[in-house]
Amino acid sequence: MKRQFRLPLAALLVISVSSATSLIAQTSRGILAGVARDPTGAVIAQADVNIKDEETGEIRTTVTQNDGAYRLESLTPGHYTVTVTHGGFSESVATHVVVNPSVVSSYDALLSVGKVSDVVEVQSTSNAINTENGQLAGVIGTTGLSNLPIFSLNPIELATTIPGVQVVNQGGTGGQGQEFSANGASPSKQLLA
Repeated sequence: MKRQFRLPLAALLVISVSSATSLIAQTSRGILAGVARDPTGAVIAQADVNIKDEETGEIRTTVTQNDGAYRLESLTPGHYTVTVTHGGFSESVATHVVVNPSVVSSYDALLSVGKVSDVVEVQSTSNAINTENGQLAGVIGTTGLSNLPIFSLNPIELATTIPGVQVVNQGGTGGQGQEFSANGASPSKQLLA
């Protein structure tokens, strides 16, 4: 007599959802979000937000919501020029706003009261503090790789240059590897060949 193995429908559903979640979470695209405000700190609803990829020239547009917030998803990582306009306010232009992959980058626009023809230009880098959520992330580009003083050629040593990553146990269990912790999570052992 043959026994058939059957997974309950609930188990299949859990496996499907967890697989889909991990696929969605891993992306090379970034998100730019922020809030448009006037000099008093009041939010500006229905402001036009235009962003232009400084490398490719691609332009994306949106409008701020009632709470002054805007969000543009699925952006190619790179530098962007962000232009925010609204009637009765000077145009705000910020250049070199950095969008990193797999995280929410933020830029809050400040529009001053003025004529529509006035333009306020700002040289910008992204906010150092992520105001969207509590995630920490880091990107090591080719310039960083060539300039980092890592002599051991150990990838774990490279990982410790990212905020929140630290080596917990040098040498691991029995000298078989190194354990490191990312953002306070349980240590993960990485075996090195």
